[in-house]
Amino acid sequence: MVLFSNDWGDYLLLKGKESIPLDDAVERLLKMPGTELGYGPEHPLLPRPEIGVMIEPFLAEYPFLERFTDYVRFLKAYAGASAGGALVDGPGVCDRDYVFLSVYGLCEANDRFLERHEFKVVDDRGFYGFCELHYRYRPHKDGQRITDGVFAAEFCLDATGRRKEGVYVECMLDGSREMGTGECFWFCNSFTQWLEQLVDHQGRMPTREWAQKRYGDNY
Repeated sequence: MVLFSNDWGDYLLLKGKESIPLDDAVERLLKMPGTELGYGPEHPLLPRPEIGVMIEPFLAEYPFLERFTDYVRFLKAYAGASAGGALVDGPGVCDRDYVFLSVYGLCEANDRFLERHEFKVVDDRGFYGFCELHYRYRPHKDGQRITDGVFAAEFCLDATGRRKEGVYVECMLDGSREMGTGECFWFCNSFTQWLEQLVDHQGRMPTREWAQKRYGDNY
């Protein structure tokens, strides 16, 4: 099971549980098209203890995550999420309103971290990527590469403890290089703030204007 009830807020009141800003942002995330959300061992509606068998060893592998309490709360409660369409050669990617979002997880809704033996969870720069997104910023034209006109971003947490606390982001335009080879910039104070901004912008963030101020006019 990956989809969530629209009556979440009423359910929390009936259960006597107080909603927190992270849960409020998750409820708004569910209103984005194509959203799938996982159920973790501490899910407020339908906890799945069996998912904890995968989450707890993961957190033990990356103990620095303890510094990011709201992110750990998200993993334990929801275990991952995805929304929109996949970045594949098809009509969806060519649509002007194309958006794809992947919050890496350990569940049916997003199993990216279940395949962590195939990639570096913490890259050579000391960044832990937790989400990638893509959106189309200009219409696709016949004969162009599928990535032309697509803005991509990966959001990260600092694994080293030597950087300012908060969420960082690396941006890429038009599939011009491999993700993980550019510069990461500080983006916001916390995972919860990041998720709130994500739903405010319906997945279309950072904006190109934001990226241009950091990377230069070629963005």
